[in-house]
Amino acid sequence: QQISKGIMEAMKAKDTVRLGALRNAKKYIIEAKTAGPEIAELPDADVLKIISKLAKQGADSAAIFTEQNRPDLAAEELAQVAVFQEFLPRQLTPEELEAEVRAVIAQVGATSVKEMGKVTKKLAGRADGKDISAKVRELLS
Repeated sequence: QQISKGIMEAMKAKDTVRLGALRNAKKYIIEAKTAGPEIAELPDADVLKIISKLAKQGADSAAIFTEQNRPDLAAEELAQVAVFQEFLPRQLTPEELEAEVRAVIAQVGATSVKEMGKVTKKLAGRADGKDISAKVRELLS
């Protein structure tokens, strides 16, 4: 619903970058709804996964464009990433991430790297997956 409202506001403001980014997100959300069994609404967690995936793809694309000396395309991608970031929860700082990982390890009772999946599932979406994995590995080994 927030995305649909955002699309309407972007249309009224004639903000093409925002409009394109939100339409893209809505397209992926509709595809996810129709891909599985008939469901009226996707859970918020699934919507956040889709939006974070789009944000990550945009950031990766911007990095590639920057490497290839295409700042115009990189700026466009980063503008879309900024739009996606508005809909995502605030990412944890490295210090907050370490504290959260320690708390989840204690809660789950993980003692070895084999139990890493249990810990990473609890923190999914709160920080970059690579950062979570690295911190969990560091604390469990």
